[in-house]
Amino acid sequence: RTFNKDVSDFWEKQRQLETKLQIQGGFTPAQVAAQFPEMKKALFATPSAPVGEAVELQTQLAGAGFKPADVASGAALKTMLDLKAVTNSFGEGVGDPKEAVLGMSQLIKGLGNVDPTAKDIRRIGAKVATLMAESDIQFSDLGQLSGEAGTLKQFGMSESEQLGAFSWMRDIKGAEEGA
Repeated sequence: RTFNKDVSDFWEKQRQLETKLQIQGGFTPAQVAAQFPEMKKALFATPSAPVGEAVELQTQLAGAGFKPADVASGAALKTMLDLKAVTNSFGEGVGDPKEAVLGMSQLIKGLGNVDPTAKDIRRIGAKVATLMAESDIQFSDLGQLSGEAGTLKQFGMSESEQLGAFSWMRDIKGAEEGA
């Protein structure tokens, strides 16, 4: 391979990622272009992911229904990158970042927030990160709890109690049966 071919492949991948972000997020080309400086700030603040992975995370955040202002400002991406840096539980060679975002989105929506925010990611993410130290729970598992989360909340079970119980059940029975 030549250097020119590598550069050409890089720019082609970049165009593909931009198109994917535009389609999944429902953004115009100008809105996508406006997000790149914010994504760059998030990457420099938390250098835990390659650029392509950050764009994939941004795309998944937009597609999973996170608050558009938090996606466009880079706040949701920065929060996910912070979680990645703290937990090292998703990303290249570790786990699928798309599944982490999807699991987080499903749980937050299951708890009754149909418009999840970066603050929701940070709140739930901190609780899951704490549990990760002692159990086998993963961000991608959270979707398994989402279907029951609203009912458990109505019965007075807090987010922390739900996550703790799910983590315990997951350790005993696995993610599918833990919920």
